[in-house]
Amino acid sequence: MVKMLLASHGNLASGMLSSLELIMGKQECVEVLCAYVDGEDDVAPRVKSFMDKMKPEENWIVCTDLFGGSINNEFMKYLDRPNLRLISGMSLPLVITAASAMASADNAVDVESEIKEIIPDIVHFCSDIELENQQGEDEEF
Repeated sequence: MVKMLLASHGNLASGMLSSLELIMGKQECVEVLCAYVDGEDDVAPRVKSFMDKMKPEENWIVCTDLFGGSINNEFMKYLDRPNLRLISGMSLPLVITAASAMASADNAVDVESEIKEIIPDIVHFCSDIELENQQGEDEEF
């Protein structure tokens, strides 16, 4: 079974889970870690606690909000664990893809592979698309 942890500065992770569940329904295999709320100033103990409770037979995808941020950096310390895959740049399309893939995946590496396939389709510069459409219309006249 593959599980996912959404980890962020502030409440982004809980908002991401809320949006995911609005779209896909209750997610029993998704947890959140919202850091630096309620006066917390050190995320290391919470990350260590999470890693200590991780069972060897569990496979985890950890999605963090910011590459190079303190939360991501804390999880980087645990990359030697074969049942952990760490992905930064959390977004709703990424989380939806991961949640969908988790249902049929045997391990976290398979889920990560699914996510890698959609990366080119995640960010769209809509202003450029609209500009291209307008220029195409102008050329027809």
